[in-house]
Amino acid sequence: MRKVDAVIYKNGVKVSKDKLTQRLLKWIEKSMDDYVFIPALPTLYLVEKNNLDVYDENNLLLTFEDLFRLYSNYDKFLLSKYLVFRDLAVKGFYIKDISRNENLLFEIKKNMNESPRLVIILEEGYTILIDKIMDIISQEGYASDYGIVACVERRGGVTYYEVSRFGVDT
Repeated sequence: MRKVDAVIYKNGVKVSKDKLTQRLLKWIEKSMDDYVFIPALPTLYLVEKNNLDVYDENNLLLTFEDLFRLYSNYDKFLLSKYLVFRDLAVKGFYIKDISRNENLLFEIKKNMNESPRLVIILEEGYTILIDKIMDIISQEGYASDYGIVACVERRGGVTYYEVSRFGVDT
């Protein structure tokens, strides 16, 4: 297994199109001339899995810890998001970070042909009403009766809960 070289670029990396491998294809967010852009979370995952080497503008190799520190400047919830991202990536999901403001959100798919499902990421100890969760799902344009909550535990574990709206006819 060969590593691919990437160069730090904004909140992610850019990889030359002629160096792409199958492992990188699912993480490409956009294409730019001779390069593709891979965002921060997949970059961290690929570096942790030894599939990617990332260099800074001075051609110095960056470690996972260097990248994590750098990307944390852009995202105060990076640790929680990365723990969920890594867990879902290991399980084979395609993942897209669609977080807005304080709502930590991922779209996930098991394969490219299925409709995405919404994952709401909560840190342990955070209080939220089920109505707020359902409102987030509805606002994001997903089926208003179904979602997944990923609860990140203080020790780094992730537990998933399916949430759905149900009604009782009277």
